[in-house]
Amino acid sequence: MAMQSKVTPVRTAGQWFSNLKLIYRIGLVLAVLLAPMLGSTIYSMRQVASVDQKLDHVVDQRLPTVLHLSTMAFELADSIAAMRGYMLSGGSNYKADRASSWASLEEARGAYREEAKTFTNETNKVRWAELDGLLTEIRTLQDRLEAAIPAGSRATDEQIRSFAQSHAPKARRAIEIIEGDGKGDEGQFKRQVNLLRADTDEAKTTIDRMER
Repeated sequence: MAMQSKVTPVRTAGQWFSNLKLIYRIGLVLAVLLAPMLGSTIYSMRQVASVDQKLDHVVDQRLPTVLHLSTMAFELADSIAAMRGYMLSGGSNYKADRASSWASLEEARGAYREEAKTFTNETNKVRWAELDGLLTEIRTLQDRLEAAIPAGSRATDEQIRSFAQSHAPKARRAIEIIEGDGKGDEGQFKRQVNLLRADTDEAKTTIDRMER
């Protein structure tokens, strides 16, 4: 009797499965087999959604930021080169080139100013405020010197020396901030960061020439 009581539950379970219709048995087996796959699929879909969100962040926020910074670096370097050309020759073409550079720079600056309103990191807010102020000071210095040089004449040695002493440190610091803000760990826009680095390196070289 004891032997029968131990075997009976096993037989009952086996009989229960055997008595199921074929379609139900197939469905039950499939459910057991597919449950782990379903869980894995749901997990994968969540991972894909997470990656999409990160890509959206890069494309919608970080990429435009880097491009605007790159434009500011490039145009700042161009304005410095044009200023140097005007100091040494007094050619009106250099005035036009500098005006064009500042027009493009101000456009990128305005776009970046709008992006800065969304900054939550206090360090980024402070850096942008410093950069914004430096750009205003740099343009003012250039405008004043250009106005002080008679058309068709070159700047005096004293004007060049005084301008370089006051202008170069501000320009160099502006480039340092631009370069620092453009660095990021998102590989999606590594190429754009490299382009920014090329623009900031060019700007540094231009500033160095101004001091010679």
